[in-house]
Amino acid sequence: MWRNAEVATGKEARKIRSEARRQSVISLITAFEVYLGDIVVELMDKYGINLHEDENLKKLFNRSKFSIFELHQILKDKITIGELVCWEINFQNMTLAFSFLSSLFGTDFSKLISNNKFAYKNTKGMDVTISLKSTFPARLDKLLKLRHLYIHDVDFRSTPSKPDIIRYRRLIRELITCIDVKVDSYRNVTSSVIIPK
Repeated sequence: MWRNAEVATGKEARKIRSEARRQSVISLITAFEVYLGDIVVELMDKYGINLHEDENLKKLFNRSKFSIFELHQILKDKITIGELVCWEINFQNMTLAFSFLSSLFGTDFSKLISNNKFAYKNTKGMDVTISLKSTFPARLDKLLKLRHLYIHDVDFRSTPSKPDIIRYRRLIRELITCIDVKVDSYRNVTSSVIIPK
């Protein structure tokens, strides 16, 4: 059994660090998927964006079929439209997830968040401006593929470096910030602003 990483030495310590970095990638993407699901539920249930008002969303979910038993469970548990939508969307497929977000926002979501600078106040109250590079979809896709390899032990030899982990965390943090800035327009929060390039 492995000892605490602070006291482990040599080969054992390297194994612990490698596994911790792989688990960091898995946790990071899992947390991002949960975040996206929460945003969808919030937009649909709290701010009134729903399937009945958008033809693209109707088409996207027209294929959903529920059995009588499932309908009974849905009605009994008072599951919301937003929660149903989250069950239908595979947030592990970012192309589908971003396509859905594009339908929700009425614009190409990837272009929206990569073609703007976003200003916001950080937790210390300081003004910060960020912009995503246009390569963010490819970088996110790479991160998703890595997570898949690590979960299924397909790639147990490679380990992301500490700088890789920092870059991955920065990418997800910037994506979440950009999404939050857009969602803030529904929340009526004025502290976040989109600055045209």
